[in-house]
Amino acid sequence: MTIASVSPLQKSRIVRCSFAHQTGVIFAMLSELREATEGGFPERPRRSVSRFNFGGQRESRCPISATLGSAQWMKGRRRAPRRPRRLAGALAVAACALVASLPAVARGQGAGPGGGERVSRLDLPPEAERAIDSALVYLAANQNGDGSWGVDKYYVANTAINVMAFMVQGHVPGKGKYGGHIQRGIDYLLNRARVRNDGYIVGPESSVMYQHCLAVMALAEAWGQSKSRRIGPVVKAGTEALLRTQHEEGGWRYDPRPTKGDISVTIMAIEALVSAKESGVLVPDRALEKARRFLHNCQDEKGRFGYTPTRPGTNSYRMGAGLLGLALTGERDSERVERAWSYLRGPAMAKGWALEPRDDWLDQFYCVQACYQAGDEQIRFWYPRIAQTLLRAQQPSGRIGASPNLPHAATGVAVLILGVPYRYLPIFQR
Repeated sequence: MTIASVSPLQKSRIVRCSFAHQTGVIFAMLSELREATEGGFPERPRRSVSRFNFGGQRESRCPISATLGSAQWMKGRRRAPRRPRRLAGALAVAACALVASLPAVARGQGAGPGGGERVSRLDLPPEAERAIDSALVYLAANQNGDGSWGVDKYYVANTAINVMAFMVQGHVPGKGKYGGHIQRGIDYLLNRARVRNDGYIVGPESSVMYQHCLAVMALAEAWGQSKSRRIGPVVKAGTEALLRTQHEEGGWRYDPRPTKGDISVTIMAIEALVSAKESGVLVPDRALEKARRFLHNCQDEKGRFGYTPTRPGTNSYRMGAGLLGLALTGERDSERVERAWSYLRGPAMAKGWALEPRDDWLDQFYCVQACYQAGDEQIRFWYPRIAQTLLRAQQPSGRIGASPNLPHAATGVAVLILGVPYRYLPIFQR
């Protein structure tokens, strides 16, 4: 393998993906080279703290050096042939150069699109890390034989959430302690994508849009981490299905057809589209602009987000969904955003429901992401409080809550919330 053998398509894919996806692609390239050199680069044992350390976490290794290993760790290992080692070094340098050539925002420097303050540092408390470790043990023990998670219904949704939960700590498909669990979950989602020929991913018992959105998001997040060539076409087809089913007012609803939307489905569709876009799939700006206008129509003069433009009444789910949706569609600094934050941190907090979570934690999943997108002030206020709530809710088995719809994935959602400081998944980057 030579540097010249890296195709233009691979280079284009690296440049277009988010930083985490790019590094995942680079890891895959290095892994293939390691295999070609007959074991010259043995697997380095995983660390409990994410290798992607934009925010000053305790572990501060360059991802490439962490993969190749330190001189001390390599001591006593069988040497690889000299020429492949030179090629490996050249590939590592080229990979680092590709990453260094990215815009500052893609490398975690500066504000994201639409302005807003960058999160400078967010520490992961040791007790939160232990809770995540215990939760992942629980999820691994409760995976179904076909690779899915769930009981009786919503297998696609449960599986998609839990696949992301494993990846939030830096685990990758097919390798390491949980690699097999992740890969089997991905395979289940890919198999469900074959049921229909229109790109819509359905469960065996339900074709509700929630499941499709979560599946697209999980597969898009996994695309840069997996060697499977099946993922890309499924993400593209799933994205096209979302674009086809967007209503002219900008929202999505339960069925795979253009129906007047609600905020709960629309936020999942927005996250799926943004994840697909981060992975390199073409998503027209117009689709996200329409979604942003839909969110505008759901908001009242006090900053509160309702279920639909014609159905007012708010809660933490709708407030988190509205704020996150605006941030992901490019609106972080506006009078609308200020009104929403003023309401959530003011009357909603005073009334006691802002941090009062649902049994599936999805409201706090959106709120904590919105806080992260907003910057230091909001995330430093919100994360410690919801983290303590989740830690108190964890059972000795590792489970953190449950709901009839998400019996296992409620724990997965809790892991995604607790794991925000890892910043491993692109949905937790700005």
